[in-house]
Amino acid sequence: MGGAPGPSHVKQLSLEYTSTKSIFTFDVAGKILMTVTFLSPVYPDDMGRQSQQFSYIIAKAKSSDGSPHDVQVYMDVSGEWASGDNGQVVQWDTGNSGDIAYHKFFRKDQEQFREANEIASWGNWYLATQSTSGLTWQIGQDKAVRGQFANSRLLANTKESNFRPSLRIDQVINFAGQSRQLTPLPGLWSSYYKDDISAVVAFFKDYQHACKVSSELDDRIQSDSEEAAGKDYALITTLAVRQTFGALQYAGTPSKPYIFLKEIS
Repeated sequence: MGGAPGPSHVKQLSLEYTSTKSIFTFDVAGKILMTVTFLSPVYPDDMGRQSQQFSYIIAKAKSSDGSPHDVQVYMDVSGEWASGDNGQVVQWDTGNSGDIAYHKFFRKDQEQFREANEIASWGNWYLATQSTSGLTWQIGQDKAVRGQFANSRLLANTKESNFRPSLRIDQVINFAGQSRQLTPLPGLWSSYYKDDISAVVAFFKDYQHACKVSSELDDRIQSDSEEAAGKDYALITTLAVRQTFGALQYAGTPSKPYIFLKEIS
């Protein structure tokens, strides 16, 4: 969608958004119309689901020139998301849980209660999809992996073992608290799932429910806002939903939950 090394960019035709979705439409070489939807479910009345820290990305393609086409979809995520300090070593792994394939990456030296450049210095990142026939994967240097796919339309099903910093830079702004003054709490999600892989799989398999609940919430916020103060007001409330719920971190247990607010001003 822009900024990354690789083939030429597609042409963006439109962007629509709701309270829970951002929907991009692209023209691919005048041959394919591709729709990419970013869905971040919001569950005001379900703390268990709301405590999950995941989003969906849905890609759909159809012919726009009347001819049949063989479409392959490629997606990646870079190690910079694991640490705001790009001099830190990032490690990675890949695996399967039932019919779900996933990649996992994380900062090697975890620093609880610390952040760098507004990114937490502990925790794991996941990229997951259904393990279907024809799915290929690869973990490696961005230009090499993207070049592999652009040239062959397949990935090599291999991973690098040379763990390294996501970028080699020397300076970083580090906002840190003193851990001896803080008490760790479990993420609320851990009360509902035995481990992080189980949470990833449960979220993936909950997609149909997420779509239903999200669409109902979108419609409710749109209609209530328009009824209260018109369409201009609905523009504001629609934008505010994900900003508000995305700033909340759920911890503790169902019997004694805590909600922490990320200060984003």
